[in-house]
Amino acid sequence: MNTLVFLPGASGIQHFWQPLRAALTEYTDQQVIAYPGFDGGAPNLAIQNLYDLQGFVKEQVKDDSILIAQSMGGVLAVGLALKHPQKVKGLVLLATSGGLNLKSFHCADWRTDYREQFQAAPDWFVQDQTEFNPDQLASLEVPVLLIWGDHDPLSTVQVGQYLEKNFKNAKLHIIKGGDHFFANTHADQVSVQIQDFLEQF
Repeated sequence: MNTLVFLPGASGIQHFWQPLRAALTEYTDQQVIAYPGFDGGAPNLAIQNLYDLQGFVKEQVKDDSILIAQSMGGVLAVGLALKHPQKVKGLVLLATSGGLNLKSFHCADWRTDYREQFQAAPDWFVQDQTEFNPDQLASLEVPVLLIWGDHDPLSTVQVGQYLEKNFKNAKLHIIKGGDHFFANTHADQVSVQIQDFLEQF
C-alpha cells in the first residue's frame, strides 16, 4: 500500500487533516508533514524560502507516495512531482492557491489576512512567486485528483478547471457548499473521492 502524505496549507496546521485521516483509516500508512517554524514547531535555519522547504519535504517522503495537498501545499506537491517524480505516484490537490497567477481566476488575495492571523509563522508562502506554466503541468504523467469547493473565494472553481485541462491525467470534483477549508469540514465527501482515486494504484 502506498503512503498517503498530507501537506498542510500555508498555516502549517497539522490537525487540519484529522477528520480526513480518520475517514481514511483503512489506509494505515499515513504521514503528515510538519513544516519547521509553523504550528508551534521549532524553526530550521537552513530553510529560508519555499524552495528550501521543498527540499526538506523531499527528504521526508518515501518513493511512490500519494501526496494530498491543501491550498499552498499544492505548490510543494506539484514542485516535488516535477523535480523528483520517483517520490510521487499520484497527486490529490485540494483548493490549490499557489503556482498560478490567480488574478486571472478572480480569486481573493489571502495574504493580508494570513499575515494578521499567523504573525509568528515564516513568510515563505506569502513571498512565493512560483508559477507553473502549461508545459510543466502537461509534463506530469501521474494521475491527479482535483477537489474544489464551489464557495471558495481564495481558489475558485475556475482554477480547478484550468488544472484539469492542463494536466494529462486529471479529474475534477466539486464539493457543493465547500469553502477553502472543505477538506476539514466536508471530510466524508472528500474521503469518498480519494478512496475512488486510490483504487487505481
